Amino acid sequence: MAELFELSLCEARDLVRRGEAGAEDLTAACIARIKATEPRIGALLARRDEEALEQARTMDKNRPADLSDKP
Repeated sequence: MAELFELSLCEARDLVRRGEAGAEDLTAACIARIKATEPRIGALLARRDEEALEQARTMDKNRPADLSDKP
């Protein structure tokens, strides 16, 4: 399987629906990738990693238990 940061939105959505990943997992993977590549790219003026992770945790807490039947 691809790294979480490599997934399309549809692939990430499907993982979340199956309970194989959560918003925090996906956010952490993207943050790790940004940390690894940003020094070479230099495209970001500011980062809010902790804020993003907190929002992801809130989303995970408020996510319905069963999303398998959602379109």
